[in-house]
Amino acid sequence: PHVLCLRPIHDDAIALMRATPGVTVEVLEPVTPETLAARIAEADAITVRITRIDADVLAHAPKLRIVARHGVGYDAVDVDALTARGIPLTVTPDANAVSVAEHALMLMLTTARQTVAFHTRTMAAQWGFPPDIPTFDLAGRTVLVVGFGRIGGRGKDAAAPRGGGQKAGCDREVHACVLVLLGEAAP
Repeated sequence: PHVLCLRPIHDDAIALMRATPGVTVEVLEPVTPETLAARIAEADAITVRITRIDADVLAHAPKLRIVARHGVGYDAVDVDALTARGIPLTVTPDANAVSVAEHALMLMLTTARQTVAFHTRTMAAQWGFPPDIPTFDLAGRTVLVVGFGRIGGRGKDAAAPRGGGQKAGCDREVHACVLVLLGEAAP
């Protein structure tokens, strides 16, 4: 089988596929409508991250037997078109959960420390800490995590309160809000 990776995935994953007897792997980059149309006809399988896979793309893929979505969501994949052709779609639910949780923490820190404003000032050679760019510590703050799934669960751990802060979270599956104080359930 020939696997067409639409953008690179982890080197170890590519090496594992290439080490499998009879499997060939091609990494397509850049992925444009032209490069995709030119190469997808040979693919038995594709890995996809953000590239739109719809009926028009599938029309160029007569040998395609499986689509592997590298990530959780599949809104860029036309599931009905895959189903009509009998092509299964897989997802990798834990593939990027830690990265997304860490990204959320980075955004909290960026907001608290006004990173963008200070970066802009630094690039303009404006030094110092002006009072019109207020910053604050995350320590002692309450962090609200909405959803305790793969990402929210890791996010609440990454943003573990320091210095008397609280974590509060809501999850519609739990049908309740849970307040966690320093890692312990609230009374």
